[in-house]
Amino acid sequence: MPNEFKALLIEEARLRNRAVGTIREAASKIVNRILLTLAFVRQRLEMA
Repeated sequence: MPNEFKALLIEEARLRNRAVGTIREAASKIVNRILLTLAFVRQRLEMA
């Protein structure tokens, strides 16, 4: 296996990992937003 090819594979894996991390981060932010909203709504309903 030539070194250039190996370097390309490593770079590709690194980029893919970064993309997965970004997607995971975005998903967890969305989930947190939803949970906060639900908690807020529940609080409002209990106050009413």
